[in-house]
Amino acid sequence: MQKIVMDTNEFIFSILSARSYSAEIMHMVLSERITLYVSKGILHEYERVLAYEKFKLPASKREKVLCDIRELCVMAYPRQSSIAIRDEDDRIFYDTATQSGAILITSDKDLLVLGKSFIMTSEEYMTIYRAQSQQ
Repeated sequence: MQKIVMDTNEFIFSILSARSYSAEIMHMVLSERITLYVSKGILHEYERVLAYEKFKLPASKREKVLCDIRELCVMAYPRQSSIAIRDEDDRIFYDTATQSGAILITSDKDLLVLGKSFIMTSEEYMTIYRAQSQQ
């Protein structure tokens, strides 16, 4: 089964926009067609950002989403890498993906600029996934 790591923006977008590539990816996670890898730091970040007032998500919805993720995800325990990353807050996503052998789904330019083949946007991921599924 294919492994992914979703950065926080993609994770939040998957909840807020039902017709997005991110939502489609999350649906595949929830239907167990792909596996989401997280770390304690990533789960903490998801939880922190879900609580932002601007998203207006009721506590019950936030708890359900986090409960679903905790049940289905695989917990990773990455060591900190030495790669130069502009935004240190992004390191946990990079390290979790590299050390889990997962694809990192992101729209963050600080990660995309690294030019690694395993770092891609949700649209790029879905294009590749669909092409592989048709083979």
